[in-house]
Amino acid sequence: MGKDGKKVMRTEVKILSALQGKSSRICQLIACGSDNKVNYIIMNLTGRNLKDYKNSFRGKHLPPVDALKISIQCIEVIREVHEAGFIHRDVKPENFAVEFTGSADKIYLLDFGIARQYRFKNGSL
Repeated sequence: MGKDGKKVMRTEVKILSALQGKSSRICQLIACGSDNKVNYIIMNLTGRNLKDYKNSFRGKHLPPVDALKISIQCIEVIREVHEAGFIHRDVKPENFAVEFTGSADKIYLLDFGIARQYRFKNGSL
């Protein structure tokens, strides 16, 4: 992994760590580190991303109720990240994952590699 890749990974780990417990829609950070020059982040397993989920309908539209439920969760997790003082900076369908948990689908926000803190604990920007 190059210098830029290591920086992105450090940023992601730092922000994921800070967001733990702030939202149920942020993956749990289980471990991170490096082994034999391979850097890794271990998080809880989610389902496929929203782009792949939408494409699985093969030209058909996502049912309106499902689209609304997913949209609300996407907005809520972005709000929770902002309330914690961070801005994601790469919001796109590929960075949301759908977890199927019986009757209640859950959306996770992924990939905090280019996210930034914009508000600090003392409230300053």
